[in-house]
Amino acid sequence: MITTLIAAVPLAAALIAVVVIALLQRRRLRRLTTATGLHHVLSDAHASWIVDHALKSLADACYREPRLAPDIVMVVLRDTTVAVHVASPSAHPPSPWRTTADGLVWTADIVALQASPLSPMTTNPYTGLVTLGVSERGRVFVDLTEAHGLISIGGDAESRRLVGARWIAEAASRPWSTGAPHLIGLDPAAATQPIVASALDHLTDSVASGTPGLGFVQRLGDDATTARLIKALETHGCRFPVVVADAVPDARWRFTAHSNGWLTSDFLPDARWIPDAAVPPAPALPSQKSPKKTAKAETAAIAGATKASV
Repeated sequence: MITTLIAAVPLAAALIAVVVIALLQRRRLRRLTTATGLHHVLSDAHASWIVDHALKSLADACYREPRLAPDIVMVVLRDTTVAVHVASPSAHPPSPWRTTADGLVWTADIVALQASPLSPMTTNPYTGLVTLGVSERGRVFVDLTEAHGLISIGGDAESRRLVGARWIAEAASRPWSTGAPHLIGLDPAAATQPIVASALDHLTDSVASGTPGLGFVQRLGDDATTARLIKALETHGCRFPVVVADAVPDARWRFTAHSNGWLTSDFLPDARWIPDAAVPPAPALPSQKSPKKTAKAETAAIAGATKASV
């Protein structure tokens, strides 16, 4: 019996070590998510699973017809439905999807989508999808791939840093992820350092390679380096969007992160990216003709922005 007890000591010690390591990792994760606000992204797995299944179901239904899966700019998840804003109108979406009169918004019931069998080989083709936030219409996702040009996040410095951090976390953890994003100059310790041209050249090579991915940069480099990057982004078929964590007046898509927790743009719904209880009403923007965007106006603006980016 003594021999048995002696033999069990190393095993017990190993188990204790595993538990201690797990607790330490959990504490580190808690500190990280608390410091950066990423706990809202990491706890959003259920919504991401629903959207991932819905888009896989859409791609699978298109494959069976057969037809090409549509390019999608925005996804809105509601309590019982998923709505996708497509880049090109179609009056005849595959079952169980239905469409608006203009063919730009396809909607399906979540129950019907979950009942639809999926091919084991089906993948989600919308690899640039990130959460915009929560609007009055539901939880909003946007596919950054559809920008076909630079994407910028302007506004409050700390807010745009947090929005960028959340998008980076999503890009690395969601079911449709293509892997860890390509990051340049986002380390706070290097925030004031010049961006190395070779790093941007390497990013440009990745963008031009034709493989899907996602890039985040603190700011742009010299004119020649930036021009080469933009040319690669605007190439037909590019699936590698690049987000600049700074205001870029000539960016194809421009977002503004406000210190009160709202993320706004010229053509997408204003969305809250922090908990509802901590957010006051949306700010009135000088660029808006009216403080409240209608669904019809947003659909038209999305279609216009997509056409301009092709």
